[in-house]
Amino acid sequence: MKVTDKKIEGCQASITVEMDSTEVEEGLSKTYRRLVKKVEIPGFRKGKAPRDVFEKYVSREKMLDELVDDIVPEACQKAIQDEEIKPFATPKVAMVTTDPFVFSARIPLPPVVELGDYKTIRATKETVEIAEENIDTVVDQVLHQRATWETAERPVKMGDMLLMQVESTLNGEPYLNREDMQYSVREEAIYPAPGFGGYLVDMVAGEPKEFSIVFPEDHARAELAGKTAAFKVTVREIKEEKLPELNDAFAHELNPEFNTLSELRQRIRENMQDRQDDKAQAKFEDQIVEALIKMSKIDYPEVMVEAELDQIIEQQLQRLQSNVKSPEEFRAMLSQMTPEDMQQRYRPLAEQRVASSLALGKLATTENLVPNDEEVDAEIEKLITDAGDKKEEEKALYNQSETRDRLIQLLTARKTMAFIDEIALQPALEAVEPKADEDEKTEEADK
Repeated sequence: MKVTDKKIEGCQASITVEMDSTEVEEGLSKTYRRLVKKVEIPGFRKGKAPRDVFEKYVSREKMLDELVDDIVPEACQKAIQDEEIKPFATPKVAMVTTDPFVFSARIPLPPVVELGDYKTIRATKETVEIAEENIDTVVDQVLHQRATWETAERPVKMGDMLLMQVESTLNGEPYLNREDMQYSVREEAIYPAPGFGGYLVDMVAGEPKEFSIVFPEDHARAELAGKTAAFKVTVREIKEEKLPELNDAFAHELNPEFNTLSELRQRIRENMQDRQDDKAQAKFEDQIVEALIKMSKIDYPEVMVEAELDQIIEQQLQRLQSNVKSPEEFRAMLSQMTPEDMQQRYRPLAEQRVASSLALGKLATTENLVPNDEEVDAEIEKLITDAGDKKEEEKALYNQSETRDRLIQLLTARKTMAFIDEIALQPALEAVEPKADEDEKTEEADK
């Protein structure tokens, strides 16, 4: 065996290996012994056919194809060791020819990270003030959630809840037909057709109404675009929303912790402020990590991006499946995007995550930010504070190898971000004017 070609570019090595005739012959003998036990040859019991007969029966080309599984993995591993290559992940092997027996291998190499001058990173964290109007909006939402619905003896208004009978066709074909359809009359609603709610305003219970709606040509559902829906609607019952009175009693009923409406508003303010602060912190940290990546030299094998991309797509598919109502709807949504489309869409995110993980990981080791055993044990004690009688059981779970490793990763990430956050919040660096050398100073003095 000899390596006839070797290239190292970035974080990938490529080699071409040619096996000598002795190695190929030994491999063919091994392949024969493996296959002869599986193939039935007329005139011979299974496993007893001589090699020359067996080789004529299955063909030498087939034998050489099967030989790949028998000798290439071991030969590839030996070539990598002989060339003193340190693989980061499993090589990708491809046959070049079987006569002579030549294969190639692409070998991912470990990532390389050279951090820039991260101590010069500066960023500003946004400060968001919660306005009274923001609190009013949340209070209004809570009121609507606690509202009751009462029968109204009057024509339909926007915001009403209706019980109605609906008959309709779409370009003459049956469309939506319901005997007892409950419907919230809202101006922005687009179901069952854009503007449908507007046609219901001023209707009275018991009197039917007929109207037609043309779907726009650019409608999101292509099967409806440009078509005409003809409706016949009979309102059976009209209900109007009755909001509870907004006072201290309402606040207390909502949560016994609140004795006044002011306390409710204060809790809303605190919750909104926490969410806004979290968003500001996330944006702040994104800026810092982006700056760290930009100033650093980061090279990594493509296999890292592929693995991250697979994980992102899997998470997106799981999220999509949890948000649809039926397997049919899930399959219909999947049919609108190919695997290639998803890979193209999420590749930039995968690349960003890989670069971020490598940069922060390098920073953690450079600044010795990996937690020691005492720090990990202290964190576990915090996590099991409320475990009661199950403290020892919970502690044993956290101390399992895989769980403890995940906790170490979490603490490392937390310490690393805290470290670089503190740097970024320092005052901006002042530009330093270059000092004139002594000769220039003397010359100026002579003048």
